[in-house]
Amino acid sequence: MQSRSKSALRVGAMVTVCAFVLTSTAAAQGPWRDHGRHRRYAAGPSIKLGALGGATFPLGATKNGIDPGWGAGVLLDVTGPRVPVGFRLAGTYQRLIPSSATANGGVNLWGGDANLLFTIPGRIPLKPYLTAGVGLYRVRNNITESTGIRSGANTSFAWNGGAGLRSDVGRVGVFLEARYLQIFTDGHDIRTMPVTFGLMVGTF
Repeated sequence: MQSRSKSALRVGAMVTVCAFVLTSTAAAQGPWRDHGRHRRYAAGPSIKLGALGGATFPLGATKNGIDPGWGAGVLLDVTGPRVPVGFRLAGTYQRLIPSSATANGGVNLWGGDANLLFTIPGRIPLKPYLTAGVGLYRVRNNITESTGIRSGANTSFAWNGGAGLRSDVGRVGVFLEARYLQIFTDGHDIRTMPVTFGLMVGTF
């Protein structure tokens, strides 16, 4: 099971990186609406809806009996036309799988995060950014063998922080992001590193 999960993660990581590079390059080469020599900026904030997906890696004591898994979700992204600080609401589902080939079940993490985004200013196609925020997660561990995560279900608060690269051109935005997520639970806190690719559309 472990070798299969590592192979799947390698393929997923390669697909994620390739998708991000191709999408951002296509967006950066798209037509710009210029007035003379000056690029036109939107008068109000940019609001985009999107989806995300990628790999989730357990960290620290969370790795006891647990292999990396996957995650997916939806988001609402709000950024200003000239202000480097933005806001993101995201609802995600993450699933971690057992290390043992004889174990069944998995660890399911349902949650929502409210994050601030600080984008490094500059007129470049790919912009680095920092992100941090808080969240609320429903954790359910139904793995049949012993792990570092308490069995059963519970709801706990969490915090996260990380960095990424994003590209926004008109109504389309893409990003590639890695975060540290800590969910406060009884016993060992759950610590993971989600690495995700996201696609956003629609400026309202």
